[in-house]
Amino acid sequence: MKGRKESIMEKLGGKANCIAMAIFAVVIMGGGIAWMEIDYQRQREAQYIGSIPMANQHIEWTYARKEGRR
Repeated sequence: MKGRKESIMEKLGGKANCIAMAIFAVVIMGGGIAWMEIDYQRQREAQYIGSIPMANQHIEWTYARKEGRR
């Protein structure tokens, strides 16, 4: 006579362990998504600042003046 087939939940260590793993996975995924969003926002801001010609021109002139005084 074959024994009762073990469910996936029992193989993983019981209901409490499955709930803990699910919560851990959600936290890790949420952190990864938040990290990606923050990085994307930084890239967009850097691209925006780099596209402003007056800001870039001012920086170039500032360095040119410092080099010219030496």
